[in-house]
Amino acid sequence: MPFKTHYITNPGHFETQLTERTDAFEIIEFDKAILASPYWRGGQPRLVEVEYNVDLGEIDMAVLSENILPHLEATQSLRTRRERIAWVVPNDLSRSIISVWELMPGKDYMQDFKSFTTTEEALAWLHKPSDDN
Repeated sequence: MPFKTHYITNPGHFETQLTERTDAFEIIEFDKAILASPYWRGGQPRLVEVEYNVDLGEIDMAVLSENILPHLEATQSLRTRRERIAWVVPNDLSRSIISVWELMPGKDYMQDFKSFTTTEEALAWLHKPSDDN
């Protein structure tokens, strides 16, 4: 499995580490793992940390619209509020691939999503009040 997910009690967010090549179906699997967690309460913040050499090349706009967006729509009833998701992607090439999600039409009503180069930046954004976007 190319990911490990756990819940951080204080300050209260899910954290996922991607350690190997990851595709859309694996992203859907770690989303399902979070939704099935006893800590899931409808929209906790999420931190996704991608190791430097992880290949995200299979995640493009077509894959997002054909696979991930339908999954988000199908699981909308489990998401009682908008989710804030921060991806930490230190590799410029992989970050440009992930940044495509920030531009994805149709996801804005479900998620606030942003990519970062450092965990510190991501956590600061992840835990700031939602009206302070």
